[in-house]
Order: sequence, then C-alpha cells, then structure tokens
Amino acid sequence: MPQKQGIQLNKYTPDYVVFDLETTGISRTFDEVVEISAVKVRSGQVVDEFSTLVNPGRHIPAGASQVNGITDQMVADCPLFSQVLQEFLNFTEGLTLVGHNIASFDMKFIWRDAEKYYGELVPNDYVDTLKVARRHLSELPRHRLVDLAEYYGISPEGAHRALNDCRMNQQVYERMVAEMRKKRAIQHEYTGRKAETDNTGVSKTEGNAADRNGIAKQSAKPAHPTVTLRGVVERITYQNPENGYTVLKCAVKNHKDLVTVIGSLLDVNVGSVLLIYGNWKVDSKYGRQFVAETWEETLPATIYGIEKYLGSGLIKGVGPKFAKRIVGLFGTETLDVIECEISRLKEVEGIGEKRIRQIKESWQKQKEIKNVMLFLQDHGVSTAYAAKIYRQYGNESIEKVKENPFRLADDIWGIGFRTADGIAQKLGFEKEAFVRLRSGILYTLSSLADEGHVYARKKQLIDRATELLEAEESSVIMTLDQMMADQDLFGQKIAEEEQAIYLPAFYYAETGTAGKLKRLLEAPAEDLLWKSLMAAREKTGNQELSIDVRKIEQKLQMEYDEVQAEAIRQAATCKVMVLTGGPGTGKTTTVRGIISAYQTFGLNILLAAPTGRAAKRMTEATGLEAKTLHRLLEAKPPEGYQKNEENPLEGDVLIVDECSMIDIVLMNALLRAIPPHMRLVLVGDIDQLPSVGAGNVLRDLMDSGVCKVVRLTKIFRQAQSSRIIMNAHRINEGLLPDLSNGKTTDFFFTEKEDPEEAVAEIVNLVQTKLSRYYQTPSSQIQVLTPMQKGVVGATNLNLALQAALNPTGDGLRRSGYIFRVNDKVMQIRNNYDKEIFNGDIGIVASVDIQGRTLQVDFDGHLIEYDASELDELVHAYATTIHKAQGSEYPIVVMPVLMNHYVMLQRNLIYTGITRAKKILVLVGTKKAISYAVHHVTVNRRNTLLKERLQGEIQKGTDNDR
Repeated sequence: MPQKQGIQLNKYTPDYVVFDLETTGISRTFDEVVEISAVKVRSGQVVDEFSTLVNPGRHIPAGASQVNGITDQMVADCPLFSQVLQEFLNFTEGLTLVGHNIASFDMKFIWRDAEKYYGELVPNDYVDTLKVARRHLSELPRHRLVDLAEYYGISPEGAHRALNDCRMNQQVYERMVAEMRKKRAIQHEYTGRKAETDNTGVSKTEGNAADRNGIAKQSAKPAHPTVTLRGVVERITYQNPENGYTVLKCAVKNHKDLVTVIGSLLDVNVGSVLLIYGNWKVDSKYGRQFVAETWEETLPATIYGIEKYLGSGLIKGVGPKFAKRIVGLFGTETLDVIECEISRLKEVEGIGEKRIRQIKESWQKQKEIKNVMLFLQDHGVSTAYAAKIYRQYGNESIEKVKENPFRLADDIWGIGFRTADGIAQKLGFEKEAFVRLRSGILYTLSSLADEGHVYARKKQLIDRATELLEAEESSVIMTLDQMMADQDLFGQKIAEEEQAIYLPAFYYAETGTAGKLKRLLEAPAEDLLWKSLMAAREKTGNQELSIDVRKIEQKLQMEYDEVQAEAIRQAATCKVMVLTGGPGTGKTTTVRGIISAYQTFGLNILLAAPTGRAAKRMTEATGLEAKTLHRLLEAKPPEGYQKNEENPLEGDVLIVDECSMIDIVLMNALLRAIPPHMRLVLVGDIDQLPSVGAGNVLRDLMDSGVCKVVRLTKIFRQAQSSRIIMNAHRINEGLLPDLSNGKTTDFFFTEKEDPEEAVAEIVNLVQTKLSRYYQTPSSQIQVLTPMQKGVVGATNLNLALQAALNPTGDGLRRSGYIFRVNDKVMQIRNNYDKEIFNGDIGIVASVDIQGRTLQVDFDGHLIEYDASELDELVHAYATTIHKAQGSEYPIVVMPVLMNHYVMLQRNLIYTGITRAKKILVLVGTKKAISYAVHHVTVNRRNTLLKERLQGEIQKGTDNDR
C-alpha cells in the first residue's frame, strides 16, 4: 500500500464502492467496528457485495445493540477487524469509497485501524453522500440516510445494518447524481451559457468570484499535490464574515508582484506572516490565484516581515513608526530582543519605561492568545473567538476547553452549541454523551427563545433536539427527564397530553410577572389623587367618579376627544393601565394629559422606555426626564439590577413607552422594582412587531382582561396630512398604501425589481438625492430593511453605503469589516459594564491603530472598545426593521422586494414605515408591498402569561409532583 492517504472528492465516477460500518459507539478513541459491508459498482451498476460481522474484542454496549441489533452472542465467533480490514481493502481494488457521513465517522475508523494494524495509510479517495445531500437538497429539514431514501421513494427497511445501508445509499447516490445532472442541464438551457463541468454536473469554476449576494464560495479542494507558500499579508481585498471567504494580497519571496490568495482566511491581519498550503489556479476573470486549503500563522523571519508584523497594531505600544525604528536598530534579532531582552528597547529613540511595560504586557498576552488560537485552529474553530476565550479563562483556556467544550456556549457570547460541538467531536466526546445531549437541549430551548417562545412544547423540544443532535430520540428523552429531575429545566402541564418545558430563567420570569402584576393590581395606591377620588366615591356613592378633564384641557390648551378623555380619567383611578394606538392617534398628547392630572395632585412621576432613542423622544415630548429601563433599574453586572423588592423605585407612578418591545424577562425585572403602592401606565402600539426577546407581554396583558385597556383609533386632522401616517393605517387595515408620488407628499415609492439596481438607488438616495433636497446630513438618513442577509439585506447595504459615504481612512478590522472614524455603528448586545445596550446607535469618534482601540460617541457618551470587542458592533448605515423598534428617524429609506418574501408581513412593514418622522422612501416592487400587506400569518409565540393572569394555570411545576 502506498504512503498516501486518499482525499475527499466532489465528483462522480461510475466505478466506486459504497461501504458502511457498525460500531460499539461513536468514539474513535475507545470504540471498535462490529460490522463492515460494501457494495461494488462498475459503470453505475452493482457487480459485487461484501459483508461480515466483526468481533470487537470487547462488550457491545446496550445502546449500540439497540441501534443496530448486533449483540455479543452474534459476534463471539467472528474474525477480528485486523483480519477483516485487509479483506475489505482488497475488495475495494483502490476504487473511490462512497458512504454517508464517512468523512467524520467511517473513514476515521478505517484510517485509524489501517495505521494501527499495518502501519500504512488508506489510499482510496472518498465521497461523503451526507455532504452532497446537504448541498444539493438544502431544502430538506434532515439529511439522514433514511430521510434521503424516503425522499427518493426507496425502502428504508433494514436500516442500521451495514449491508442494507450500503444498498440503500447506492440507490440514493445514483438518484442524486442524476438529479444534479438534470438540474445543471436545465440551467444551461435557461441561461444559454455552457459551463465547464465535471461528471457530477457541478461547475468547476462555480464559486470563484463573489455571487450576486456578495458572497464568494471557496473552490473545491484540488486533488493534485499541495504547494506551500510563505508570505506577508499586505492588504485584505475582500472578506465575507458569514462564510470566511477572503481575498488577500501577499508579498511572497521570489514573486515580483503581490500574490492573490483566496480561501477561508477569516481574521488574518495585515502584517501577519502566513504559511499557506494549497494550489495555484488560473481564473478566467481574476487571473492567477493561489487557493488556500489550510494555513497557519508564523513569526516573520525577514526584516521586512518583522517590521510589517510589529507595525500591524497587534502589539500595543508599537505602531508603524516605532516598528521601523526598532527593526532599524535590531534587524532580524528584533523578536528575540522583545522576547528575551526587552529592556534593550530603551536604546530606541522615543521609547521609555512606560512604553516598554506596555509592549511587554501586550507581547505576553499575544503569546498566550496565540497558543489558544493554535489549539482552536487545530480543532476547526475560527480564531475570532480566541481573544474572548482567553479573556474569560486566561491561562486556563486550553485546559477548560478540553475539560468541557460545551461550557463555551454558556460562557462566551457569540459561541453557540454548534461551534462547541465541533470542538467536542474533535476532542473525542461521544455523540450521545450526557454532557453533549444536555447542552444540545439547552441550545434548542435557547433557539426557541430567540424565536420569541417562552417555553417549548415537550414534543416540539424532543423533535428539534433529536434533529440537532442526530441522536436517538430515546437518548434525548432520557436526558430531558434527568435534566428535569436535576431542576435544570421546569415542566408545566398545559393539557391532558401536553407539557410545557421551561428554562428556569423564563419560568421564573413568567410566573414572577403574573404574580407581581396581580399583587400590584390588588394593592391600593397611596398618593393624594387616589385617596381623594376614593374618598369622593365613598361620599357620593358614584363609583364612576374621576377627575374633570376640562380643567386639564384649559391648563394645556388642548382639546381631547372622548376616548382620550376617558384614558385620562381611567389613569386617575387605575393601578395598572394600557394605552395603545397607532401613529397620529394622539398617544403623546394623551400621555401629557395624564401627566398633567398627576402633577395637579403632586404625584412623583417616573418616565421610562426600552431604548435610549425612545427615552429621548419621551423627554422631548413631556419636558420630564425619561430613562431607559436599564438605567432606571440600575443595571450592574454581574449582580444584575440594583432596583428590586429590597431596593424599589421611589415614586407614585411609572409611565413606560414603547411597551411592545418589552420581553418577559425585562418585564419581570421591572415589576420586581415597582413597590405595591405605585401606579403603572404602559403605552405602546400593539400592531407593531412584538419584542425581539421571548414573550408577547403587551398582547398577553391586554388579552387577559385583568387591567384597563384604552385603544385610540381616531386619526387627528393634523396627522391626516401625512401620507406616512395614513398609509400606515391603510396597511394595518389590509389595504394597499397610496404609492402616487408628488412634491408635497412625505411618502415616496421608487420601482426597482433588480436587487443590484435597488442597492445602487438606495446609495444614491442616501448619498445625494435626499441629503441635498432636504438639506439633511446622510447620517440622519436611516436605511431599514426586512432582513440581515442577501443583496438588499443589512450586511450588504452597509458595505455599499460605507464604500460611498466613508470609503477611506485608517480603521480597525474585525470579522471582515473595517471600522473608521465617522462610521455609523450599532451595539448588538447588552454590555452592562459599558452601560451600552442592544440597539444603541453611535458614531465612531476616534481610532487608535497603535493601541488597537476605538471610541464611539453614543449621544455624547464616549465608549472605548478594544479590537477584540468589535464583534459587539455592526455598521448601522442600514439596519433591520426589528433593530429599529422604538426609534424614529427624520428620513427612512426602505427596500421592499420579493427577495425578502420569507420576512414580508404586515406588522413588519407597518413597523418600518412608522419609524419615519418626516420622509419615507420605499424602493422595490408593488408586488412585494402587496404581498407584505396581505401576509398576516404571524407565528403564535409559546407563552402562558395570559392564562397565568387569568388563573387558568395550576401553581407549581411538574418537577414538584
């Protein structure tokens, strides 16, 4: 056998061998093969079969027997794998091996045992039908072999026995190949272009350049010998943060011009010295390129490389200027000097003790981070997380990751279960290990919470977790039962055969919200207005008695309609009240009347809103200070909110605006801080999008009937002149908006069907047309879009708008983006240390290339970010409509195309339109707008707050029974 290991292919050959293994478990460290079978194919036809049971030399666990039906008795007299493996390899005759999930499973056992028994590698190339299916049949929810067999109408009978699986997979593979060829032929006929294809019909040049979405795909791994390049990164031409595809320009020895390198090279920095393994190719459009398969970062060896490396900003205290001076003095010994004799840096002009300490500290930290990076890179993890992991665990990073990689998903923001699971698999964690199944169930519940669900129905959770984990359903059920026994999860019976499963935080939030609201409603207020009205009602016997709204109208020189007046009267006598209504219906003027009524009787009034912009608008409208809910509750990590039952808010009444944004966890925290005597007025537009976080608090509260709800519906005369407001109400009623343009209107529509043309038009509107005509800075014009991804998604629009509005200047790079002075950015997570919260928008005020930091101005608050913290920021020239909740902008530009059809629905478009204060421009098609207006299928969120408020849910959890 030659000393060459086969490689994974993405092409079809008519001669191949399908094979499958059954094993004692999933660990390549501990488990053994118990059955191996194969089907040989020549010219697309089955010509021979091979199958044998194997004595693993150890007990077969019950779980394995349950899956494949193979027991200790069945294999007792069978040959060992050391004998069988050679027979199998002889049977294959060196042909390509085909199997389902063999890249990460079966081939690993074959390679391991061939090297163990014979000291040699297996030369056969291989094709993984799981990966082929995921590419070709991406619309399928699951890609197990039995799922594919069902899809193609092939009987799955006898699944999980090796020979039956081989026969099944051979038919699936041939059907997929035939389908791929047919699909490619249709595409060629449709486009009128002939692409160079391999035998599967997959284009060889497909994915060389960025596609229409701005996403480039890495080309397939070359089958010929690998070439090694060592180069210094001069510049980063293109990076896609979603898939890691990168185009670099590298200075390489003996190459006159800079070499173009393409591949997955996310988080490489300018100045990095890379050792790149791959192959050359010539692209018809971009010329000669080097396709990177794998790469590693090394320390530079040349004077030029060392200077570039030090000057890149990786080491705090050393920028391009000092890098040149240091290397000019020490030459190729520079790095040894920094490592072993750092005090010698005093010999460099301008470097003193303070800077030396800074360089020493940064150099040591970089060394430790490099170790973490190398470890993670070996386990297939992006180095983007290295600094975060190091910041969390310090010098114990590698040890803690090895001990339990799943803790990363709990401890590190931005790392999810899938990333942690990938590390765990490479560390040899078994697929059905309890720690893995537990983490997967928690991840599934968290994912459902991200979709707005407070709980999961038990069957819903089991089905999703089983699919995610690709584990046996019985194993997931047993793990779930154990987690409930351990109080890791809570169960609540909601029907005869239905159970709600909660993460503890959401269970306590929902039950806490219901309980505290009930107590708040039951307790009397203690303010002068309440006492005066209650005394007057008792004296007169008139239980409807309230304040005289005419006096408030005279005081404010305002005329209220009957519904507004009723809202003011109800606010005087209610402990908890909801005020809702659309744009132009007078919510703000009604709130001012309510405040005036409270002020007349000397009530201490607190005002708050979920976001900084909403709080600022509230302050401007009322003349009173309004705080964000986080600041009102005095958020302080890691302790949490400082305002609570022991340290409640001080005041007589709390008025909260934009309440449709409040999720169940925040609502519970708010109610904890409200003392029993305090009044609560909740204001919001119920027709807007629900909260980004879990729950549907405002809707549940209104539907429960436990508190007074006043809904404003009349559109006032001054608002009727605004087509933005009138069209918002038309949309809410299921009618198409008036799209006729005119000089006096504030609502415009520009027809663009092609996404690329829509992007160009949006850039032109923001950069030139709107800013000039309305004399408004581009920074005051906000682009809102239904989705994050795609040509007209927020990610691509931000790249286009940054290139037009702020294209030059030094900046810090992170995950494929560059942040420059004057960039508009948004914070995308709550950071209590910095007191900046999800959705806050600011402007980059300064960038320190040498110190690897930047400062962002959030409405006068300067916040500093280290380079490793930049994944908390995104550009905000364009943002999703969801992220714009609670905000208003002078001018809004909003694309509405059928590319967004999966997100287009009435409340989304309604919310987007109502963010515009003065001017709105829709760019897209009438078809897409019509689709959105008539699409009202909003998924119901799993929440029991209404039922708990109504007393329909039994107290206590199933864990207690």
